[in-house]
Amino acid sequence: MEYKLNNHMKPSFKKFFYSSEITELNESLKPEHSVESLAKHHKTSVDVVNNKLEKGTKVEMEHTKDRNTARTIASHHIYEDLDYYEKLKKVEG
Repeated sequence: MEYKLNNHMKPSFKKFFYSSEITELNESLKPEHSVESLAKHHKTSVDVVNNKLEKGTKVEMEHTKDRNTARTIASHHIYEDLDYYEKLKKVEG
């Protein structure tokens, strides 16, 4: 069995998942928020959202090999907080 490291819940929390668990998690993700809907939600420009989504996708690629999954997860974090990844960077030091 292949193990994957997952630590997206808290910077200090780490857990190993079986590949089948990751597949199940990916299939249960809500659809990605569109760039336009994120911009509207945060009352900002599409360019700002695109920039934050690209940075967030790179961060999430630490946890998955699938770019679409990483982008979907990033879109959910950004929906909740436009500055999620800036805040995460500060917390992680």
